[in-house]
Amino acid sequence: MRILGADFSGGKSPEIAVVGGSLIDGVLTIDTLRACDDRLDLYAEIALNDAPLLCGLDFPFRLPQQAMQYLGVAGLHELSLNCSRAEFAELLAERVGRCEGKCSAASLYCRETDAASGAYSGLKRVNPSLVAMVYAGSKLLWYLHQKGVAAYPLDMPTDKQVCEVYPSHTWARVRLARSTDVGAFVKAFNALGVIEVVLPAALQTVRSQDIADSVAACVTTAAAQHLYHIYDNWTTSPLFATQAEWAVAHVEGIIVRV
Repeated sequence: MRILGADFSGGKSPEIAVVGGSLIDGVLTIDTLRACDDRLDLYAEIALNDAPLLCGLDFPFRLPQQAMQYLGVAGLHELSLNCSRAEFAELLAERVGRCEGKCSAASLYCRETDAASGAYSGLKRVNPSLVAMVYAGSKLLWYLHQKGVAAYPLDMPTDKQVCEVYPSHTWARVRLARSTDVGAFVKAFNALGVIEVVLPAALQTVRSQDIADSVAACVTTAAAQHLYHIYDNWTTSPLFATQAEWAVAHVEGIIVRV
């Protein structure tokens, strides 16, 4: 299976890297690093790639159910496709509000999966703006959906899929601070005994945290597939998920983790 990972950007001039590898019998061999000058390049890497494919993306796929009710839409693309970035942010602020801290419990601002993962709310506005990531990401998911790419576990499964990941959670899982030392990350991850990651020499140390987090996204996605078969099983709760998370996962989405 082809596994991709990308640390997403909601910026107007995004810097995105896609890391790719092949997962065979519990061994992930990373073989590709591609810089994306635009989110269109990321779209092409996913939509135009050969199937089967599973790609981990680092942005909130959805907002909490209550927030969506306040917004009055079934899907975020209904807003993002019809308003500017600034208008989108203002709509969320006016109808729902904002939340800058990390999530510790489900609420109007935090999904069950945000709370379980210790992630930031999708309504965070600064450093970084997750609202901007939700804006750009909801567009990307909608365009991918039109090309038959399914978002786990929100859609019906297809041969090309994307899932939501949180690289910071994986760095914490291996008890390392985030850095550009990808070699150290892979060594620590391999010590978990989940899968074996084979990293090319050129990626032992990378030039940016974005690239390092893209490696972490790829590794997380591969490990989740190996452990929980998320590509093939959208109806059974994976072991990483809490009961509360899975109860709303098909509406709020879920952060895939190890």
